[in-house]
Amino acid sequence: MLVKELRKKKFGLDKNELDLIILNEIAPGEDKSFLTAHEDIKLDDGQMKRIELNVDCRKNGEPLAYILGYKEFYGRKFLVDSRALIPRPETEALIDLVKELNPKSILEVGTGSGCIAVTLALELPDARIVGLDNSENALMLARDNAIEWRLLEEWDHPVHSSEWFGLMYSDLLGDLKIRTEVIVANLPYVDKKWDWLDKKALAYEPAEALYAKDEGLALIKKLIHQAARRKCTKYLVLEADPCQHEKIAEYAKTKGFDLVKTKDFGLVFKFNR
Repeated sequence: MLVKELRKKKFGLDKNELDLIILNEIAPGEDKSFLTAHEDIKLDDGQMKRIELNVDCRKNGEPLAYILGYKEFYGRKFLVDSRALIPRPETEALIDLVKELNPKSILEVGTGSGCIAVTLALELPDARIVGLDNSENALMLARDNAIEWRLLEEWDHPVHSSEWFGLMYSDLLGDLKIRTEVIVANLPYVDKKWDWLDKKALAYEPAEALYAKDEGLALIKKLIHQAARRKCTKYLVLEADPCQHEKIAEYAKTKGFDLVKTKDFGLVFKFNR
């Protein structure tokens, strides 16, 4: 079958999604304009079977990012799979907020795919950045992205560290004795009781990266408590649903963190003790 014939088939998918699935099979990395310019490419049986399988997966609700194996974040493509949460547009606000602070040292807690840590390393090349996660699988995915963007080399394993960029295993701050100008974190904050959740769509992503107890605030509160007790940072930059911002700000205030700015889903706190 020719590309132009396949593009006309009614699979029940959005045309843009179908184009991306086809493109990912015949010319990964190319722009969608490639399909228009190469409509007479003939697909072999193997290609057709893989495309049809991916179409079925998408129709069954699997996220397009997992099917394609990548997701764009802050203008760059990142490798993604079920080891970590899919990067979301609302998280890009964290990048903007950290850049405004222009720190020389950054600790990301719960790095997942590494999209935040890697993006900050590329946007702030003079900063020393370390990403933490309590999932070895997620750390390996973050390492793959760091290698893809030339922040780490293949032989950096298992240390996962270069002069300006590192990845480490830790449950939140764990036992780390580290001081940094900024701690940034997009921790699990989804409350399972929210009635607007599309649980079917979220079912493909790791639950431990999405949901938290205490109305979604358990891990955020724990990180704030750890950071305050250790006096290990000047700023905390966090992501949470806007409906949670007031409660987070109230709790942070009791621990010595003043809310200084919000942007979309992002919050910036400054330690005052």
